[in-house]
Amino acid sequence: MCFQDINCLIEWYLEPLKQETFLSVEDIERLFGNIQEIVQFQQQFLHSLEQAVEQEAPAATAADGNDAARFKVALTIAIGVLVAWCVSLVCLSRV
Repeated sequence: MCFQDINCLIEWYLEPLKQETFLSVEDIERLFGNIQEIVQFQQQFLHSLEQAVEQEAPAATAADGNDAARFKVALTIAIGVLVAWCVSLVCLSRV
């Protein structure tokens, strides 16, 4: 599910349901779980990824102008950022 889809769930379903009275707060929490934390994580991860690509990808691919090379560099950066995020989450969970 992409970032925009999750935001749509919040905007079109979660927020309107909070205004209704036919579901309890507990029911809404059961339905949507930690969706807002997931969105926050995705925003932070996307920001980190964009910064990393901005810093690394142009320098690494400027010489050849090859789209496949740019994709490979961006994918490598994305994997590196994701691994760093996972490591930091594991470290935080141990505290």
